[in-house]
Amino acid sequence: MVEQETGAKAGPEPLRTLADYRRVAKGGVAFGVRYAVLRPGRAAVGETVQITEWGPSEL
Repeated sequence: MVEQETGAKAGPEPLRTLADYRRVAKGGVAFGVRYAVLRPGRAAVGETVQITEWGPSEL
């Protein structure tokens, strides 16, 4: 979205194309992931993270 050498806006791509097929039922566009904290605590770089459950897709 931004020309790296000049800092000028380079146009609506790639967001326009991605938004065509990433629309969610509630409205808007889904990018990335969403997580929930089940047990507060500290995490350090290099520690293992275990996925215990997947929720339903929002797409």
